[in-house]
Amino acid sequence: MLHELEQASITQGVSEWQSNLKGEITKSLFPAVKERMKLNISLTSNVTTLLTGHGKLRSYFHRFKILYNPTCHCGADQQNADHIIYECNKFAAERNALVNSIWSKTRKWPATK
Repeated sequence: MLHELEQASITQGVSEWQSNLKGEITKSLFPAVKERMKLNISLTSNVTTLLTGHGKLRSYFHRFKILYNPTCHCGADQQNADHIIYECNKFAAERNALVNSIWSKTRKWPATK
């Protein structure tokens, strides 16, 4: 019974995930719910911000007219999740750790979403 409820919940979640028009950033990273569920990801507020695009990003605050412009402190046009992950010089050390980790497993960088 419990297994059937779990499967029904997963099926409903997959259906909602596919039909929902929101969550473009997260969907680009995790297009398949079942594949995402196989991953052990420690969710912190910073990880959640990068996975969703919602949080302490200047582009997010600009979208809601909290900030006048979305410009990153490094001078880039947009401080968004992709900029933080792939470009921003303020996060070079973190990016190097990410690149090394991904490279050791896949031999690919930049990593595809």
